[in-house]
Amino acid sequence: MKKPFSQFSLEDYSARLGSSDPSPGGGSAAATVGVLGISLGEMVANLNAKKSKNPNAAHCRERARALKKLREQMLRIVTEDAEAFQMVSDLWKTPSPALQQALKKASSVPMGICETAYEALVIASHETPWTSKHLLSDLAECGLFLIAAFKGGKFNVEINLREIQDAEFVAKHRTRLEHIGHQVLLYGNRLEETFRLAPQESK
Repeated sequence: MKKPFSQFSLEDYSARLGSSDPSPGGGSAAATVGVLGISLGEMVANLNAKKSKNPNAAHCRERARALKKLREQMLRIVTEDAEAFQMVSDLWKTPSPALQQALKKASSVPMGICETAYEALVIASHETPWTSKHLLSDLAECGLFLIAAFKGGKFNVEINLREIQDAEFVAKHRTRLEHIGHQVLLYGNRLEETFRLAPQESK
């Protein structure tokens, strides 16, 4: 069994991503960005949970645990997306029902990036009231990375949907992307706005 890309060092993964090998590609990279975004939200939740004067500490711990699960889920997608792409690539020259199934898989995996980024953003946004002004930039960056992960995942869903003949499958995915896309921007931009509007220390 090949070593999962999630177990590569950052140096090795980025070198592989930049090589002439088409796998891993954009979907895997989008998932990697998502992992970083979730990790930042998880860090903020863990730090908020440690505050002795935080009456919401227990809920912060719960959110940190939930974000950890989503981070692990997104890590798996880093490899799964590359595997799904390889299946399509292997079947591309011989159009068949097998190719259509591979294309559906290659759409569903990056759809997981979009869904996971959305779930993480919703959870991370609940940390805002308990986050100090010194950590608001990390929370805003969490939002920025998860928006990028969503958009990257969406590109990879769409590129495969264009080749899928099942109109119902295509319509279902596009409707879902449109719905959560609005929510992702709403939550992500709200985190950035909270950072921008935070009171500044006078000099």
